Amino acid sequence: MSSPIDDLLHHCRSLGLTADVGTMFRSPALRCEGKVFAFVGHNDTLIVKLPHDRIAELDADGLGHQVTMGERTMREWAEVPAGPAPELWNDLTVEAYRFVSSLVS
Repeated sequence: MSSPIDDLLHHCRSLGLTADVGTMFRSPALRCEGKVFAFVGHNDTLIVKLPHDRIAELDADGLGHQVTMGERTMREWAEVPAGPAPELWNDLTVEAYRFVSSLVS
């Protein structure tokens, strides 16, 4: 049985994206040119790096929210729970890849 991160990696690669696997907070993570753009948190939520405005949209739609670590809110990291629409994780992972790719290019 594959893990959620393996499934997301397969989805990215099926679209021709050059993602690879690394770690973030001791969890498997997806990377673009060495920069993490997505990982599955310890509470089985998807954590993705997205523009702040996109995270605000997810929050307004009730699909996700900004990540808070301790007392610090991470401006460009969103947490998205597993839900009835698993394709949302695929779509957001691709968005995160493209966002991070634009930052490192």
